[in-house]
This record gives sequence, structure tokens and C-alpha cells, in this order.
Amino acid sequence: MLGEQQRLTTDPLTSGEGIAYRTEQVYVPLGLVERKRQTRRREDVSPDRGSELYQETEITQTFEHQQFLEQVLKQRQSPKSQGKRIAIIGEPGAGKTTLLQQISRWVSGEMAQSVAIWVSLADLQGRELESYLFEVWVQAVARKVGQAEASTQVKDDFVAQFNQGLVWLLLDGVDEMQATGSNPLAEIERQIRTGTLLQQARMVLSCRLNLWDGGSNALDSFDNYRTLEFSYPQQVEQFIINWFGSLPSAETQTGQRLCAALRESGKERIRDLVKNPLRLTLLCFNWYLGEGKLPETKAGLYEQFVADFYEWKKGQFATTGEQRKRLNAALGELAREAIDKEATRFRLRHNFVCEYLGEPDDADSLFGLALRLGWLNKVGVDGDNLRKGVYAFFHPTFQEYFASKDFCDRADFYNLAKHIGKNTWNEIFILSLEMANDPDTLMRLMKKQTDELLSSCAKLQQFLSYTYQKSMSVNIPYKYKPAALRAFYLKTNRCSGFCPSNDLAFGIDPTLRNDCSGGTFHGIYADIHICFPSPPQTELHLDETLDAILANDLNSSPPFFSLRFLGSGVDLNYNFKKLLEDHLAQLPKSETFQCWWKERGSIWLKHLRNLSLEYRAVGQDWQFSEEQKELLMRYYSANQLLVHCLNSCSRVSNEVKKEIETTLLLPVTAIEKGT
Repeated sequence: MLGEQQRLTTDPLTSGEGIAYRTEQVYVPLGLVERKRQTRRREDVSPDRGSELYQETEITQTFEHQQFLEQVLKQRQSPKSQGKRIAIIGEPGAGKTTLLQQISRWVSGEMAQSVAIWVSLADLQGRELESYLFEVWVQAVARKVGQAEASTQVKDDFVAQFNQGLVWLLLDGVDEMQATGSNPLAEIERQIRTGTLLQQARMVLSCRLNLWDGGSNALDSFDNYRTLEFSYPQQVEQFIINWFGSLPSAETQTGQRLCAALRESGKERIRDLVKNPLRLTLLCFNWYLGEGKLPETKAGLYEQFVADFYEWKKGQFATTGEQRKRLNAALGELAREAIDKEATRFRLRHNFVCEYLGEPDDADSLFGLALRLGWLNKVGVDGDNLRKGVYAFFHPTFQEYFASKDFCDRADFYNLAKHIGKNTWNEIFILSLEMANDPDTLMRLMKKQTDELLSSCAKLQQFLSYTYQKSMSVNIPYKYKPAALRAFYLKTNRCSGFCPSNDLAFGIDPTLRNDCSGGTFHGIYADIHICFPSPPQTELHLDETLDAILANDLNSSPPFFSLRFLGSGVDLNYNFKKLLEDHLAQLPKSETFQCWWKERGSIWLKHLRNLSLEYRAVGQDWQFSEEQKELLMRYYSANQLLVHCLNSCSRVSNEVKKEIETTLLLPVTAIEKGT
């Protein structure tokens, strides 16, 4: 049955032209990185290397494709699960499904007696995974071998294979899964925890980065590996040659001309853009159809593809300009409403589609036209009504494109801005900024809505005021952007239960990242979970060190040397320095430290917290409610998106960029006063 899953996800788009590939025909092995935490770099990133902004995870290890199969899957060398629980994560179109297909082929061919089972999680439609395996998958296997129904013996043998650890579950598209709660990751964790057989299976799942990194992640027992983008020129050009060389007419020269066009000066952004496998496929197909120009943005690429798509279909399904206009508008409304309202955003129920496109068999039906053209495709049946189909855009990325276009065509930026801070909407904001006639207005609305997320909560406004005042009080010999310092202190006080990374601060001011990875803050980030090999050298370094120690992020007790050197390299208030030295003098010698810590560590830490609060304003336990934590996480995510757009969107004016950056992370009162 796995053979049915070995076609490219873009085949529905290209098959009408007689172009349909099995994955092995065009597959260029993608590397993977084992993720640990955010990486640091000294250099800034120019727009033509913007994809590096997606490579912020600190690399524990990089794997070539075959190396990953052998070491992680076969030899079970993964730190958390020993190869039993693996997550493949990446941005849309990053090749996650294709990689999972390759893993399924490898398991079937290389792992003796193993049973590889492919499950598209969107097809569960609310059904429990374990129930799906017995009620759908086993029955399908039985019918394939000529049995009307799986016998008790077949089911018993299936259970035995689970218990022997022979079953591999290849779970595709966690982000497309319908969950009883709001978080598919938590639903997967619940089913594993309560499912006796699932606990015995080996699992490899794929998930979009924005869900995996979007907040609380219940699958912390999974080892997660991120797909690397194609390297340029090696892998990008190899894919192009494979794609054109596998055509029935083997148009290798056409592929070589595309490679040459990409090498031209001024195409730096497009070269960076097509390191994503999906976008490269679309570029190849667009080039094949019409030798088109290479656009500058993702939105431009998708727009050009849509135009060529209609031209390509003209011979089979002629459409008028008015029909195309009506269909695009209806697809846009359908796309935005599905993302906003549907339990499965990318798997659309028949009745839901009919609300926006009409019945498929109606005269002049837009639903029927979308099906004929291939913009929508039937991907299964509704679990609640087997007579009704379930449909999807040919790829979720284009659903996001049509949704963005709808917002821009209507200039409905107010309703779009209401979704700020929801990670599933980030791509729509980015595409909308690339298409909007007035991107400045959209950016201002995004910033206004971000500030309003916390405006009605006095305690959260107090927290923002604290970070603002704290950021202005530090004495450092370096000129960092004020907003970057506010972001830096937003993440301290880990006891609050709100623990973002320093990504936001680094995005606002790259020099802060450079200093953190260089001599200025040496040791605090690279070794925070092990020891601090050098004394704190600035107040920022000291505050970060105090924050980590007080939050007990360093296992059961802090490293001995991190305490001994605390504050020794910083020019401190005399009283605080004296009190801190006296407090540190209470520490025993290193050989007796662990025993002493068990007996007196909590008392010692309590006094350190009091000192930190009084003199450094670090260590306060805000005791946020769960609702307040969720608001803070959404606020933080919204600011991350704002900073990303400020750094990457050239269509936003410098005046608006400066205006927004100046007021990032400020309490409402400070913004209103024009501070």
C-alpha cells in the first residue's frame, strides 16, 4: 500500500500536462539538522540570503540523508527516544512529505520484518489513530488481498507485530490534523499516552515549523529534525536537471537555461527563494509552460503561476476573464474562511465549500470549475458522512495565497490584523504585505492590534512597564537599539512561566546577537546548561546569569563555577557588590558543594533572589494566570512577525519601519505619551 504514497505532492498540478513523477525520479536528498536551541551568528543577513533567517536553530548535528537513515533510524542514535519518536519539521513546501516517503521506502526495504504504515493525519477526521488503524487500514489490507473483511487472526497478528516493536507509523501532516482541543501536538501526545499499542510503535511524523515552535509543545519526548533547504547552486541545479530530464521529452537543455537564468546578476532573492523544494517545483513548471520572467517575491511567483496555470488549462477548460475573476474571488473567500473557521483548515468539507462556491453540479458552478481546473481536489470522504467528499487546495501554500489576495483585493486589513499573533496566519500576513496597494497601512494596523492584545490587562501592562524601566536602567558600554533591550528583558524572569528565547532581541538588533556569541557575553549562551567558564562582563550578562540560576534552569543545582564568578567582572553598585560577595562567601569548596546544596541550596537561593530583586530587579515571580501566559505568548509571536516584516519587506516605507520599531514592546501609556 505504500506504493500509492510514492508520488510527488505536486503531481495533481502537473499531471494534466503529462508530467507525473514518482519521488525517486526527481528526489534530491535533503539534509537534516538535529535541533537544540537558537543559533548565534556574528554576521548580519542580507535580503538575498534571507532564507538564513529560517536557520536559527543551533545545530547539534547535521545529517546527510543516508547518514540519518543509518544512525538515527537503524542504529537508534537519537538523544531522547533512541530512534523511536522522530519529528521531521520544516516550513511549508520544505520537502517534509517527500522525505517521509523516502523513509517509508527505506523501512520497507531495509528493516527486516518491519511493517511501515503511512497515515495522512488529515484523513483521520477526528477519529482516534488506533481505531483508524484497525477500522480502516487493516480492512483495506484485507480487501487488497481478496478478503471482504479482516479476520480475527489478521487482527491478532497485527497486534503481535505492535508488541514486537515491528510497526512503524509514518504520520504525515500533524498541522493538518483535526484535534479535539486547539493543539494537534497535545492530541497526538494524549493518544500515545492512552493507546497501549501506539506506545509500542516507532513513529516518524512531519509537522510545519509554525505549529511545532508556536508555543507549548506536548511532544517533548520526540527528537526533532529540521529539513535543510536545498543548497545553491548544487542541489537547486540538480533538482532542475532531474525535473526537466525526467520529462517524456527529456528537455535537459530547457533546465540548463533555467539554471543559467538563475545565475544572472540581480536574481539573488529568487535564488534564495527557490531553495524551498515546493517553490522550486513551481518555478520549474512555470518555466516549462512559458519561459516566464523570474519574479522578486513569493507572492509574485504565485501570481505568475496562477496566470500561467489558467493559460495552460485553456485548451482543456476554456475560461473567460470574468469566470477567472469570479473564481479567484470565491477561492479567496473560501480560503480565508476555512483558515479562520474550519476545524481542519486545509481539509474542506463538501458542505463548507458549497457555501462559497455552490454545488459542483449546478449550472455555471464555481465548485465544478475549481475541480476541473485542479485548484480543488477530492482527497477523501467525510468521516461523519461517507457520502460527502473532503476537498483540498492542491497545496496549503496556495490556499494561503488566495486568502491573502482576498484580504488585499478587499483592502480588508482591519479583519486581517485581528489575527496577529496566531502563528498559523504568519504566511498570510507576509504575502499580504507583498501584494497590498498600501502596505504601510497594513503594517500600522498589525502594530496597533499587537499593542491591543495586552492593553486591557493591568498586570501585563505592569510587566511591560517593568521591562521598559529595566531596559533603561542598565549601564552598558555598547549602544544597542532600545527595543532590543526591551526584548532582552522581556524574556528574563523565567519564574513567570513565560520563557521565550532571545530571537526577538537579536532580530531587532543583530549586534546584540554578535556580542552574545562573541567576547561580550562569552559563555552565557553557549554553556548556560553546563557552566560559565568566564565571569559576567556586562550588566546584561549578569542579569541573564541571575535569571538562569534563580529559575533553576540548570538541573538540580547550578554549576559551582557559575556561582563563584557571579558578578566578579561587572562594575556594580557598591552595596550590592559587597552583599553579593558576602553571600558568595557562604559557598563551600567545590568537593563538598553538592551535599551542601541539597541541605542549604534553597535557603541560599531565596536570599540571592531577594538581593537580585532589590538591586537588579531580576527574579520576580509574576505568577501569571494561564490566560495571561497565553496572551503573552501571542504578543511575543506578534512582535516576532512585526520584526520579520520590518527586516524583510522592502515595500514598507522607512518612515513606518522607524515608527514601529521605536514603539515595539512598550506599554500603552508610554506609546500614548510618545515616549
